Amino acid sequence: MRRILSFSLSAFLAVALVGPAWAQKGKPAEPEYCLVASFRALALGTHDVEMRAVRAEEWLRTHSQTCTREQISAIVGNSSSWLGHALTPRLSGLIEGLLEIKIAGNPAMMGKLYESLGKEGKASAEIAQTPLPLAPVVPPNTMPTPPVWVAPQISLKP
Repeated sequence: MRRILSFSLSAFLAVALVGPAWAQKGKPAEPEYCLVASFRALALGTHDVEMRAVRAEEWLRTHSQTCTREQISAIVGNSSSWLGHALTPRLSGLIEGLLEIKIAGNPAMMGKLYESLGKEGKASAEIAQTPLPLAPVVPPNTMPTPPVWVAPQISLKP
């Protein structure tokens, strides 16, 4: 009886552990797509900061290979507002590293990513300056000078 019970338990464990793996192997793998909208929805839809960071990293590791340079650039540009406090230096480095991989071999793009603007570049926005104020307009003195009143001389002698 023990032998049957032991065999049944072993068979149950084998089916329970191997069964799901076998069932998954039989299914064709779903293709992974890079949809920036799904990354955004995942980031904005996860309230817990730590969980948001974990899910964002998992998403990037799973989907980034199919992302274009423009898609990674969109994630880089919006990551601070989408991830908030979950954007740790590690996660930021991962995101910027993905962009570096996509622009590898393009020194101009690499320069735009990490070099400061000023030496060789020009700002994209023109700064308008207000002109200096004009001198105030003072009308010429058109009024005649007022008459000067002279007091009569009074003698103090009797």
